[in-house]
Amino acid sequence: MYKHEPVRRLFFAALPDFQSRVELRAYQHDLPLNTGRLVPPENLHLTLVFIGNATEEAMNCLALAAGQVEANPVQMCLNQVGVFERSRVLWVGSKKSPPALIRMAFELAELFPDCQLRVPKFGFKPHITLAHKVRGLPVDAGLPNLQWRSCGFFLLESLNSRVGIQYCTLQTYGETCCFVLPSHEV
Repeated sequence: MYKHEPVRRLFFAALPDFQSRVELRAYQHDLPLNTGRLVPPENLHLTLVFIGNATEEAMNCLALAAGQVEANPVQMCLNQVGVFERSRVLWVGSKKSPPALIRMAFELAELFPDCQLRVPKFGFKPHITLAHKVRGLPVDAGLPNLQWRSCGFFLLESLNSRVGIQYCTLQTYGETCCFVLPSHEV
């Protein structure tokens, strides 16, 4: 009988420091009431590379290999707001992404072949999702002028629960100047 190996839904992300999270949450609450379903503050993050479903072996390989990627602190101004129409996601981002952020994402994506994973299509658009199920850009959303600060990056697991999606920290790389999610050992 054929057995399916269990998989985990994973991604590498930068997490905001406390002040950045407070600013993002305040901006969310200033949005019109019909903006969609707001992302809970503990789930605010910037995805560096989405891994998707990975076996324990692939996860362990990535977790170890990612230690070779320089985990740089990142600071940028979040001065754009937009909607990904197909996925109905409201996001904020920066008109100019720091080179350190782009380099971390690119270097993490380069680890995939060594861990028997498909290299993700690299259309890296750094953004923070603020709401799901939106119907276009809210007219009075206003341009953000928020500061994003993060230190290092994290390997996170996406878990479905009765209260919605929750993210769990599997591995931390670099300094932790942010709000760290609950941890599970890799």
